Amino acid sequence: MAAYLHDDEEFMHFAGMKEELNVVSLADDGRGAGLQSALSLYLSDGVEAYLQHPSTPIPARHHSLSKTDSPDMLRVQPREAADRLQGVEAEALRTAVLSLIEEDPVLATRLWNRYESMAQPAPEKPLASATPGAPSPLWMTAKNKPKGGSMDWNSLFVKALHDLKTPAGAGPEFYNTAGNFYHAATLYSQIIITEMSLSNEQKTIKPVDIGGVAGGSKYVVDGILFKFARDVKILDSPVLYMYGGKKRRDDLAMKAAGNELKGVCAAQASTICPKAPLHLPFMIMVDYLGFRLVATSLLPIDNSTLRYGSNDGGCMVRKDNEELSNLIEAAMKRLGLASHSSGVALRNDIYGPGDMEGHVGKDGRFYLIDLARLLPPEAPSSDSTVKKTGREPYYELLRLELIRTTKTPLSSDSFTGWSRGDPKKEELEERTRATTRILHEERIPAFAKYFTSRQLLLENCNDVCYLDPLGSLSEEGFLTMMEQFDVTTMLHVHGINVRHVGRVRALVPEEARVHRILLLCYGVSRVVVHRMKKDMRRTMEGLCGSPSDIPFRDIALTHINSLLLRDAKKYWARVKHDLGKRYPGLLSDKERSEDFCMRRAIDARTTLYMVSKKAGLQYTSAMKKSILDNKTSVPTYLSFADMRTTKPVVKQNFLSYWALAKYSIPTDDDDRKVRIRKLQKAEVNVRKALARLPIAAELNLLHSTVILDRLELIEVTDPTFPHALESAITGLIRATSDFVANPKDLCETISHFRRAITLYRRVRENRQVARSPYTSELCDKLERHLLAIKQDKAMCPIMRNTLKTEFEQAMSTSAKDLPFVY
Repeated sequence: MAAYLHDDEEFMHFAGMKEELNVVSLADDGRGAGLQSALSLYLSDGVEAYLQHPSTPIPARHHSLSKTDSPDMLRVQPREAADRLQGVEAEALRTAVLSLIEEDPVLATRLWNRYESMAQPAPEKPLASATPGAPSPLWMTAKNKPKGGSMDWNSLFVKALHDLKTPAGAGPEFYNTAGNFYHAATLYSQIIITEMSLSNEQKTIKPVDIGGVAGGSKYVVDGILFKFARDVKILDSPVLYMYGGKKRRDDLAMKAAGNELKGVCAAQASTICPKAPLHLPFMIMVDYLGFRLVATSLLPIDNSTLRYGSNDGGCMVRKDNEELSNLIEAAMKRLGLASHSSGVALRNDIYGPGDMEGHVGKDGRFYLIDLARLLPPEAPSSDSTVKKTGREPYYELLRLELIRTTKTPLSSDSFTGWSRGDPKKEELEERTRATTRILHEERIPAFAKYFTSRQLLLENCNDVCYLDPLGSLSEEGFLTMMEQFDVTTMLHVHGINVRHVGRVRALVPEEARVHRILLLCYGVSRVVVHRMKKDMRRTMEGLCGSPSDIPFRDIALTHINSLLLRDAKKYWARVKHDLGKRYPGLLSDKERSEDFCMRRAIDARTTLYMVSKKAGLQYTSAMKKSILDNKTSVPTYLSFADMRTTKPVVKQNFLSYWALAKYSIPTDDDDRKVRIRKLQKAEVNVRKALARLPIAAELNLLHSTVILDRLELIEVTDPTFPHALESAITGLIRATSDFVANPKDLCETISHFRRAITLYRRVRENRQVARSPYTSELCDKLERHLLAIKQDKAMCPIMRNTLKTEFEQAMSTSAKDLPFVY
């Protein structure tokens, strides 16, 4: 249930922030203004009382550990953080080790390492930080942080990523490094955001000037670079903002920051082999109280190490290192990007955006940074009814999933000033227009048809459950629906940006009433969160000091109660206006009329779920049950006592989930039940990674492998069997696109296809399963997949010829007994 309140609950757990564990983590509370308010985000009332009055007994839950607590939730506390609680915690750890040493030696070993670290003598002086006065991350010790310096995250990630990319790499090192980075970056981000109203002298973490315009204010602390996603003025006369044009638009700057994370993920996917010498910074994105920060590992580079691209606004576009240029060219070609000319005083033919920078680092490695505009922009719309800022090419980009499938190389600098003077400018812009037409005229209509045909499989029944009515779904069924109908992921897999969800809904027929309701709830939830964040930013700018989250909880409750109340006509009028402006086509003519009640047109539970997840709202247990339970109506009013807090919403790099999935894969020594449970966990994490990068061949192959491993351990009568098998075969088809030149991967994929065919025969030969209406439709879909493979529509000729006989046998098995087979 907690997953619906936070998109990255898994990493919240393994970073050591699970509230049920509550192992105390403290920092020196004398290091700068505002730090005490930041600490209050993490410390429970019981622990705070103990710190102020040492005689106060600590509740047992604050120092108890059991086998149910994952070892990856545990983090070593700094010496200065455990002075008063060391005896209690050390004794609890020792007891846990003794009780678990035979039952779970892995967890016992991890606990013993923690116990030993607490027994080590304290360092003679506090560890220094990159920013004077800033606290060290709560898990750091002298063991993994150089004395008198800041963390070298880059070296840690380079080594961990190399191990992760190797076939035998299980991912624990990357898993732990990413979790530590997550925890430190999330803590610092909250401090930076809550102190933004303070003067620079009063701030715990002070801004630094390291160049660049579009990234906003920048901060450096403990080896992490933070970039504030805020719109900046680039011209005074006439007034011109980087993203908003004539007025400041922080929401568009946040969108551009999201594009940078997408660019990094795309570039990492193109350099995912173990020996790839092109390195990228590790990056996560933190949304908190209406603001967004991008946190990246600090790299050993400066202006003197630049060898590719421009850091002066396009005056000089460099291309000085042949080896680096060749590596970038190869990576960009794999992404479907074209060469183009850029520069004023110094012009060169480059791949990628002109403001992307390639460096030869001081450690001798090649680095690539500033990838916010890596993907080409969508061609500007000629629709005069849609209000534009004139700066759309800088933040409205095409999806990588679309670019890779069109097979037409595009320029990242199309329709921007960076392409001025390029002799191929018109040709490249026409290619982008053609790709945009494919998006609007082919992809969106095809997706609308696909979305309308989607059915929902509930885990507790064998029958098809159409979404009608939404209110009849149980808590389990509702959460299953929200997982299977993740609109954002579904759009992205098909290469469609979320901003086009209105055009999708306009093509969904009126007969598909519940599918239209689901898309309407999705659009309304995004508009409500957008308005909520805007009010939070306005409130923060008007506050003094370092505030708690109480004023922002009030803002969230105001929006939620307006959303739930049927007579909030003014609020719904503004929401309706924003829906028409942000998502053209989402509302029908009838829904746009003034007398139409939007509140009655949406499903309250679905909309509230989406708003809470996207905004990071945490409710009390009773309120969560009231929201999710179909036996009670959704509350029409929430009080301050119903909301616990507003948590940061963190978007991870796909590599984090990939490592977590590989780490979750069971061993041969595990029994059947343990293997199934671990495979389910791995499947969930691979799905999260695919949500970030749906076309990555390695991820699709791992996803299919995990599913097939699980299906071989369960009965064919399991209601999830056909749906899971369809996902596995779809993943294998996607995985084949990059494997033609790699015999090893090709052989592995062929072996997995053979396993899928064997499982497919089991489905068709089992009468109980085969006669299910849902299985009937799934079998039809599977056969269409196999037909496409036979006809070489989605697979290389080598694989098609190898499996041709097996496909034909699979499609003819027991056909006379199954009326739904072709």
